[in-house]
Amino acid sequence: MDGYYSDAKRLTEMQVNVCTEHFGRENTRTLDNLFQLAEASLRLGHYEDALYFVEETFESRKKLLGLEHPDTLKSMGGVATAHIATGNLTKGLEVHQEVFKIRTKLWGLKNLETLRSLTNIATVWDYLRNLDRAIPLAEKTLQMRRSCFPITDDDTIWNVSVLAGLYEKRELFSQAARLLEPYAASRAQNEMSMFDFRTIALMDRLGIIYSKLDRNQEAETLLKHSLHMMTEHLGPDSVQVMSTACRLASVYIQLGNYQAALAESTKAAKGLEAALGPHHQDTLIAEALQGAALWHIGDVERAHEMLKTAVSCHEQSLRLQHPNTLVTKRNFAMCLMDAGYTKDAHQILDDILSMQMSQYGGEHSMTLSTIYAKGRAHEKSQEYQEALIWYSRSWETRRRVIGPAHIETLRSRHGMAAAYAGLNDVTEAIKIFREILLLRLAALGPEHPDTQSGEQILAKIEMEDGEQVGPSKVSTDISHSGGPPRTLGRQRQIAR
Repeated sequence: MDGYYSDAKRLTEMQVNVCTEHFGRENTRTLDNLFQLAEASLRLGHYEDALYFVEETFESRKKLLGLEHPDTLKSMGGVATAHIATGNLTKGLEVHQEVFKIRTKLWGLKNLETLRSLTNIATVWDYLRNLDRAIPLAEKTLQMRRSCFPITDDDTIWNVSVLAGLYEKRELFSQAARLLEPYAASRAQNEMSMFDFRTIALMDRLGIIYSKLDRNQEAETLLKHSLHMMTEHLGPDSVQVMSTACRLASVYIQLGNYQAALAESTKAAKGLEAALGPHHQDTLIAEALQGAALWHIGDVERAHEMLKTAVSCHEQSLRLQHPNTLVTKRNFAMCLMDAGYTKDAHQILDDILSMQMSQYGGEHSMTLSTIYAKGRAHEKSQEYQEALIWYSRSWETRRRVIGPAHIETLRSRHGMAAAYAGLNDVTEAIKIFREILLLRLAALGPEHPDTQSGEQILAKIEMEDGEQVGPSKVSTDISHSGGPPRTLGRQRQIAR
């Protein structure tokens, strides 16, 4: 496995060996390098190695420096993060809470290190899907940071990014945008912090939030600018550059620019595989986006093979119920459906929907995307009454939750019109298609693929109105632009 992080890990291993030979294993200089080796292992996805190295660092520092020494507590936080990375969330939470107690006793609550522990704990509650505990804790921590530190402080920015991510998961997108915008503007004006990884994470997060708010042009502008500046200063092979390229590819898919999405995701997938390996979470995200872009441009065969591989790797590297696994499996089901394997597609979609209903509930965007996909699968099988039920279910909820003119709401409404056409209720189909076209022209503009596709379909049905229009003549010709939103993962770092 080649790449920047692999080279960094090999170099750090050499430094550990040299320091061990000259100073001994339990020397502070050796332990500093050993901690860096744990960080490098974590970035590469070598989680068991990271846990081994950071536990050794912690035990040795505790022996040499004592439990309450800042370096020992930093190592202890690293142990917690490594446990989380290996999937032992409960143990990770326990260790982070112990670090927080010690830091509070030593330095008080409004101390930089203590507040870092609080943010780490909020993050673990997020991983445990307990947003009711994660969000208030992150809000409390940010409030204390604001009273102690300036708005551009690195740790404040980190806290803001964490809280915005929690708002995003609760689908409080407007609230997340309002939180991020002043911090993003402040960091952008500071040349010293513009290229800091926290600023990059902030800009990426804001770009994704804008895409969720259907502010895709703003998202594209923001992410393209970030990608350009990072490429200029970090080089095209930087992992941060390629991760942002994935985010941009996701926005391109929402904008209907599928060729651009394919170009960005293909480049990112190759680079991330070289830097992080084929089974790293970020590599799998890029390959899943690549498969989704191929599916959108109609290359179902290549998309099928790529998504099938991505699903298998996701299930091995992550867990079956991980959001990234579920999104990739849903895209794979859509490919199976387009290839004619509708029974297999239905089975996969039913499994996904069951897990999403349990984890997120019926109003979450990921759940609604799967409900919409069920409608498409039934329509593909010419089961138009069932398709109408699923499309209507997704449309009614989306209309209430995200508004009648949102791109995803309009896609659900489009599906309903297609189902009516399949049922030979051409009058109702034309009525809905006209309604959708007006909303798309206003919300998306005349150049968006969804608008153009809808306009062509409406013209075709209106021309054929008055003829005997059978299901195979109209409904099976109706294409559905767009697809489910993409969930992008975040790289972990050793907690401090």
